[in-house]
Amino acid sequence: RAGVDSVAVLGDPPPRPPASLAPGATGLLVRPSNAIVVGKLIRNVAKGTAKLRVAVPGPGSLVATDARREGKQLRRANLRAGKAGTIAVPLAANGAGLKVLRERRTLRLRVALAFTPDGGTAGGTLVRRALKLKSKD
Repeated sequence: RAGVDSVAVLGDPPPRPPASLAPGATGLLVRPSNAIVVGKLIRNVAKGTAKLRVAVPGPGSLVATDARREGKQLRRANLRAGKAGTIAVPLAANGAGLKVLRERRTLRLRVALAFTPDGGTAGGTLVRRALKLKSKD
């Protein structure tokens, strides 16, 4: 047989993570998620544009920009999500991109997607896609 007497644990308690209570909830912690899921690209080859489907976890702002350091060829898209769901992000070439698209009939893009949920921090991803333009035959 054995026994233990006078046990003490020394040290500070771990810090509590910042969180907010969901409206009307009791004790449920809610942290806005910034994780997005990139879906299908739907091209309009007659116009040389496309729509990229992106699933967002809740209300917030979604921004699509050209990820190139120099020689940007994509128009910036700023969208607002009112609730969780799928957003169709318009992808269109700017002046420099249109020139390449008309010459080559294909414009390869690196698209930076950034989602900022209401009350949260921004998160994002980088995707590679291409715009195509139907030939003049």
